[in-house]
Amino acid sequence: MSLLRIDNFLKNLELQDNVQNICVNEKSYIDTRYKTIGSRKKTYSIYRKAINNSKFSMDYKKIVLSVLKLSNEEMIEYKKAYKEKVKNNHNNLRLIKDVNGYIETAISLIQSKSFIDKVLGFSALTGRRVAEIGTTAEFELYTPSHLIFKGQLKTKDTKYYDSYIIPILMNTYDFITHFRFFREQHVKYLNEPEAFHNCCSKDLSFKVKVHFSKFIEEDITPKNLRAIYATIACNEFNKNTRKTHQSYVADILGHSPDDLNTVNSYFIFKLKE
Repeated sequence: MSLLRIDNFLKNLELQDNVQNICVNEKSYIDTRYKTIGSRKKTYSIYRKAINNSKFSMDYKKIVLSVLKLSNEEMIEYKKAYKEKVKNNHNNLRLIKDVNGYIETAISLIQSKSFIDKVLGFSALTGRRVAEIGTTAEFELYTPSHLIFKGQLKTKDTKYYDSYIIPILMNTYDFITHFRFFREQHVKYLNEPEAFHNCCSKDLSFKVKVHFSKFIEEDITPKNLRAIYATIACNEFNKNTRKTHQSYVADILGHSPDDLNTVNSYFIFKLKE
């Protein structure tokens, strides 16, 4: 069961006057239950997005946002640990042992009856976040190997990537047919990423290991599907010899051209030689 209680937090803000105390109490709740700086940062981000998307006044939002965040010291520590993790990953790339088997498995999953399996399959083939597949993703045909994607989460309040072109790891015509059927059959979490996260995260984490562990070295998480996709797509589709893999991955994962530092975190796998 998720520890998030955003709906109750928002209701308390609506019904009570002392905003500062409500926020301090919620921060204490978060800090007690999320022990690592990374998990607290992620949780704060979810709360902050909910506040930014709410109908509260700007003054109200400023009070909330000033409380629900890492301290300056925590942020420095987080950035230092993040850089060390990225550096370590770049020095110890993990092998994708069977690309064809990985793709074939993903294609089989989008044809299964299981919602969770379908989400994992579509995510593996497109590099989209599992939450995007489950709740917001829209696809349009572009070429036999590329689609136009819309519905990105984590946009950092910018409209730069309302929609953009991405390669996928199967025929786009077959993909669109399967995805349209998926959207028609599974509407419970449509545009509800928080509900999707709360209800599906545990099953996704378990099933991704069942289906994909044999294809890579070490453990696998749903987030890894995005990095594996980026590694395969770079090899298959980045034919512009003047564009670095980092710049290409920024393009296909929907990151700002000015944010190559984040993109570096996806370089954790290598193909079998």
